[in-house]
Amino acid sequence: MADCSSLLLTQLLDDVVKHDYSWEFVFSDRVRLQVECLWRLVVSGRLVITSEDHGHQFGLPAPVDCLGELRRQIIGAAVVDVKVRSGTIDITLGFGSGHTLEVISTSAAYEAWQITAPGVLMVGNPGHEGYGCR
Repeated sequence: MADCSSLLLTQLLDDVVKHDYSWEFVFSDRVRLQVECLWRLVVSGRLVITSEDHGHQFGLPAPVDCLGELRRQIIGAAVVDVKVRSGTIDITLGFGSGHTLEVISTSAAYEAWQITAPGVLMVGNPGHEGYGCR
């Protein structure tokens, strides 16, 4: 059975897509991470942006563009480290050069994320003993 590490490790991040209520991280080899909870980008230990920032102005000259920032920071980068936190199903993807994408579950009952690849559907749901493949 596949696990998060085997599906995501060494994958290149090809694109990020913002849907109405989710974000999709598109990797090489037709691997996709659909996120329906909070994510944040941390660079060298510093929080840079979160999914909650997108479109807010915060007194800046223009609203925060998370798509643009993600594309500048990590598009084309390879996943070099994958961690899934037991009990919460939070995912941490290390891209090297100090760039980390953290997917943080915000519900004890709803699905937080799905990973799809050819022949694989993995669903992250902390209310159902973690994650599994179908």
